[in-house]
Amino acid sequence: MKRTTSTLAAWVLTTALWGAFAGPAAGQELWMGGQTFTSKPKMNYIPNTDVYYQRKAPGYDLYRYADTWYVVDDGAWYESRSWQGPYAMIDVNDVPVDVMQIPGDYRRFWAKAPPVEDRSAPDGDQVWAGSFSRKPTMHNITSSGVSYARKAANGRIDLYRFAGNWYLVDNARWYRADSWRGPFFSISATTVPRAVLRVPSTYRRHWVESAGY
Repeated sequence: MKRTTSTLAAWVLTTALWGAFAGPAAGQELWMGGQTFTSKPKMNYIPNTDVYYQRKAPGYDLYRYADTWYVVDDGAWYESRSWQGPYAMIDVNDVPVDVMQIPGDYRRFWAKAPPVEDRSAPDGDQVWAGSFSRKPTMHNITSSGVSYARKAANGRIDLYRFAGNWYLVDNARWYRADSWRGPFFSISATTVPRAVLRVPSTYRRHWVESAGY
């Protein structure tokens, strides 16, 4: 009986230790909600360093250093012991010096994007005056599934699609529709999905009010 008890105690201790090292602590924020890559990212060596980098990562920076993977998204840092994740948020002070000292050309998303300007009327109070004669051509721009129309309305607006819904920004005003055909009703920026609000700055051409509007 004593031997059985000792064996059970050892098993409990091993399980606890494995839980401590196998994944993030409960309540710790995870990148992409813990859902990340379905195939191993192709990494490229950064010259004169010990760090590897994913050159075509859409909307984030991905690095591998030693046996650890790091993601930077909108100024926030995450790490994982596997490329498959999950990637748990860490303090920037915990990032290895070798990673922090890489050349500026490999730091696209280290700065937090400026806050979203919200000039929208109350939800549903306004309808976007424009329309589309044909379905816009969308391009996937993030790993979370946000797509973007590069030339919507001749480049006068930002148009996104995410989780079956369409989001439109016209001179800092947000609109949403169930179909590209519309109608697009006004919404508050606070109701826009986080995945859309965190798209790279290069896809935010009309989020700030233009002069003379």
